[in-house]
Amino acid sequence: MKRIIFLIGMVSLLFLSGCDYVSTEQFDALNAELEAIEDFDDTVLLEQIAALETELEAIEDFDDTILLEQIAALEAELEAIEDFDDTALLGEIAALEAELTILYSQIPPVFSNVPEDQIIQYGDDLDLLSLGLTAIDNLDDDLTINITVKIIDTTQLTLGNHAVIYSIIDSDG
Repeated sequence: MKRIIFLIGMVSLLFLSGCDYVSTEQFDALNAELEAIEDFDDTVLLEQIAALETELEAIEDFDDTILLEQIAALEAELEAIEDFDDTALLGEIAALEAELTILYSQIPPVFSNVPEDQIIQYGDDLDLLSLGLTAIDNLDDDLTINITVKIIDTTQLTLGNHAVIYSIIDSDG
């Protein structure tokens, strides 16, 4: 029955389009297409559609109450973080930094590489600041260039042992 309707439709189409005839090859090609359409097995396609409909129903029936509660709890936590007043915390940090600065200022400079038992020939000049002495502290870092010594000219020393006193003044005086 479908073939007859299709053939009538095709002949009508050909007639209305002004075509006088249809070749046998064209007719056979159209007939083969019609048979392919009639023989098409849509079982696999129908199974895929049914599976998708089942999946869609599962999505529509999903209970997202727990998920919505978790989202609400996270939003409330985020608001609490945004509304946090850190003024007291910042004040405490500033007070601790000030106290730390005071403590650092109470630590005196530290000398290292202090020379010991230097022997000087009578009349020789020894630069007492060139013996590798260094000084550092927590606030001013390297203070080596600020080191001073009371003995400037070793050529003026008398024979015997002499104590050499090094001194330094840092930013705290």
